[in-house]
Amino acid sequence: MTLLPVLIISALIGAPPDPSSPPVPDPRAAADALVKEGIALGEAQRFDEAILRFEAADRLFPRAIHICNIGLAHSRANRPEKAQHHLLRCQARATEALPAWVARRLTEARQSLERGEYAPVEFVGPPSTLRVSHYGEETFSPPLTLWLPFGVHRVTAITEGFFLPHSEELAVTSRTPLRHVFSFTPKPPPEPDPLPDPDPLPDPEPDPVGRPEPEPPPRPAPASNAPAIALTTVGGVALVTGLIFYPIALDARDEASTKPKGPSYDDAFADFELKRGLAYGLTIGGVVLSTVGIVLLVTADDSTLVSLTSTRGGGLLQTTLKF
Repeated sequence: MTLLPVLIISALIGAPPDPSSPPVPDPRAAADALVKEGIALGEAQRFDEAILRFEAADRLFPRAIHICNIGLAHSRANRPEKAQHHLLRCQARATEALPAWVARRLTEARQSLERGEYAPVEFVGPPSTLRVSHYGEETFSPPLTLWLPFGVHRVTAITEGFFLPHSEELAVTSRTPLRHVFSFTPKPPPEPDPLPDPDPLPDPEPDPVGRPEPEPPPRPAPASNAPAIALTTVGGVALVTGLIFYPIALDARDEASTKPKGPSYDDAFADFELKRGLAYGLTIGGVVLSTVGIVLLVTADDSTLVSLTSTRGGGLLQTTLKF
């Protein structure tokens, strides 16, 4: 099977060019020449080089069939996730009938993904330019769904202006569909320009009586519920994380049950026990920490929970809990 069964090159019709003028480059003819090179490279099993030719052809003269040829090259190179992605793009762009092999290759890619070690990942986030390491320098616009092979992938999102870039690793470990939600961190505001130093005040006139000025009474620092709030927050996060790990542990248990007895089953069962332990430990720890934090918030005297009093030569930190 060739990468492009039929290649139609249209002839330019018009007045003969002036021999003295330089030839006008024809983008379509140049793109068709690149497609021919790509087809030859694909027949020689040099699929990555063929893909570069098809990409260059599409930059010169955009056509849906160029994207279909890229998908076909990935299909023949046994990359069903990339084959499906480009064949779907080709169908979305097409304004004319496509070759019959497009639909057939798309069906083959879907079947390979559903049987192999791949999972669909839905990416959800603010409008941005999204890159996934498995797809190289290709950019995407969320929301969208991509199929990824098992493994760890780097996800990077960039948006103009107000936000800092987002980058993190995404682990795909089972065929279960994933939903990856990302957000951006606001850029810190710029530091204000320092104000000029004011003119120094003149020295105060000496007290004619000669008595020292009385020191102002110490003022206690405002009370703080920070320890109780911190405990409650940490406990809540641990509790939620434990609850999230619980279905993950169930999936791991189901995965282990499908393995035959042997090393693969032992590894899968050990993975299940680890995730189950994390789920139980985080849930119980979250309940304990949240309970302690709530008790401190309810029973502590807000006005005297944590106070700071200045004294001569130092200060006094005082903590009071009432049960």
